[in-house]
Amino acid sequence: GHIFNLGHGISQYTPPEHVKALVSAVHAHSKRIRATT
Repeated sequence: GHIFNLGHGISQYTPPEHVKALVSAVHAHSKRIRATT
């Protein structure tokens, strides 16, 4: 498993749309992992 946390390592100046894209990518990857187990 994995834990994804935005609490550390992300700049306050990161555009919100970039954060949204990152979270969407993590969700999609997690969904693929769960589908193959």
